[in-house]
Amino acid sequence: MRRAGSIGLLVSVLLALSPAAHAAPIRLDPFVDGPLLGGGVLLTGVGEFLLPRLPPPGGPLGAPDLLQVNPLDRAAMARYSRAEELASTVTEYAAFALPVAVAIVGDWSDALPLGAVYLESITLALGAKNLVNYLVPRYRPYVYEGGAEFVDPLEVDRSFPSGHATAAFASATAGVVLFAAYAPNSPYLVPFAVVTFGLAAATATLRVTSGMHFVTDVLVGALIGSLLGYAIPALRVR
Repeated sequence: MRRAGSIGLLVSVLLALSPAAHAAPIRLDPFVDGPLLGGGVLLTGVGEFLLPRLPPPGGPLGAPDLLQVNPLDRAAMARYSRAEELASTVTEYAAFALPVAVAIVGDWSDALPLGAVYLESITLALGAKNLVNYLVPRYRPYVYEGGAEFVDPLEVDRSFPSGHATAAFASATAGVVLFAAYAPNSPYLVPFAVVTFGLAAATATLRVTSGMHFVTDVLVGALIGSLLGYAIPALRVR
């Protein structure tokens, strides 16, 4: 199963098209948003469809050696679980979709800038993650635990960092920053933040318990997603 980058793009486009009626604190600038959005989409596309087919820059990985796994990651390793892998994708999609639901219910105006900045945050985070995936190849935990069914063989050495965690935390962070910019006094801001970061945390946890990622994979993915999920909206909010 391919990562959910394409689903994230679709959700973000839907967000941009959602109805609205409050003044937006973001004004699109083609000289800023064009390169950000274009670069994010390009990096995500190249990382999803081209880089996995290229040999690692340092040559092929050697045979899996459990002794080379650090103690923290080794202690939390899990066997592959199809059910938990699917559950992690469900929570990731929910993290993508929640800001869309809030935008629709909130009936915010000028939602095109909101959707564009949300899309920039997610695609740039995924693009950065994809670049690290390529430069720092690493076997997934299930390689050491008996293998896995239904998993794309092109992704066997793309464990670090976790794409699901990156996307979920980028979505959660960008969603909270944008919500706060549009409705800083809303009584729903804190509940929204709790739910969306809860979904991101659940996604990261399930990626570990499903045997798809190590703890350090999801921690670094969460860091990349959070940093870009905050930085891009923060730069664009007036």
